[in-house]
Amino acid sequence: MPVVTAVKSLMSIWSILGILWSSVILPAAVALGTVIAGISAPVWIVIGVIAALIAAGVALWKNWDQVKIFAISLWTTLKEVFSFGAALVAGITIMIFNKMGIDIVAVWNTITASISNAWGIIK
Repeated sequence: MPVVTAVKSLMSIWSILGILWSSVILPAAVALGTVIAGISAPVWIVIGVIAALIAAGVALWKNWDQVKIFAISLWTTLKEVFSFGAALVAGITIMIFNKMGIDIVAVWNTITASISNAWGIIK
């Protein structure tokens, strides 16, 4: 009988341990795994960014001739576009100031003519 009692006791303990495992230890382990994954996520992001920068550097190094040709072409196009824009703005500005100058001269001539006429009358 003592063997049967011992086996019954072991089965009860095993049953309690199974309940304890499924209700407490397993959810705690899952929660701990989630916390560790959340804590380590920024580290993995940094590692991913570093790996992407290294890959971009290697791709740039391997394709430097094509990148150089593209950059020179882009720079030439940008210079032409900005030169055209600067010339356009300069031309419009010159036209505006020339027109303003003509108008100012016309007003000045009117003022001086009026003053001269008034002076001629006063004299």
